[in-house]
Amino acid sequence: MIEEATEELSSRLVGYGLPSAAQSLIHKLVHETRLVYRDYRKIYRLQIHPELPEEKVLVHVTLSYRVVNNGKRTERYAPGFAEEGMYNPVLTKLEYGGKVTEPDKQIDEKTGVVAFRVNEKVDIVPSHATDAREDLKKEQFCDVRLEYTVEMPKYYSDVTVFTGVTVQPTVEVSSVPEGFTFTASRGDECVHAEGGSVWDYNRAFVAEQHVRAWWKPKE
Repeated sequence: MIEEATEELSSRLVGYGLPSAAQSLIHKLVHETRLVYRDYRKIYRLQIHPELPEEKVLVHVTLSYRVVNNGKRTERYAPGFAEEGMYNPVLTKLEYGGKVTEPDKQIDEKTGVVAFRVNEKVDIVPSHATDAREDLKKEQFCDVRLEYTVEMPKYYSDVTVFTGVTVQPTVEVSSVPEGFTFTASRGDECVHAEGGSVWDYNRAFVAEQHVRAWWKPKE
């Protein structure tokens, strides 16, 4: 009863003075966020496309992150991955919960989006946001690692859209073809050494926010 009363009061106070739609959005973020993405790292490796060297690059991506449950009850989780079909995405590895799995591949006939999903979920028991990473028990997190490739133009960009609350993500480039430049979104919260290969974002992102990376041949 206390929880219900607290949530009802919060729904009236959070975002007070804002339009009701904005209040609803803030309330949902505050009260329905349970799974948090930490240690989020996206690494790019670009190479000239072996079959279309004048037009495209083959982008190799390694994405890793840790999912923790900062709610009050055990949550079930399974990772997924989706990309525009025109980029010919190929998922070469998906590992989560300590095991490698073969996901189901689905193509949306209307949009052309290619999605890779797994059916088996893992249980993540609650932990506190202040718990040290090294103190977490194995049932309190799920480590995820994906490796995939996409085919994109030589002068182009890639958008990383976060699917949930993501804390201090990192974008990195390991290599680009000779004569290419690579950069990523910058801002007051981004730490990046000029000429470096790593972009650390010292902030949190909510679902559907994003960062972008660009590459192009030098003039």
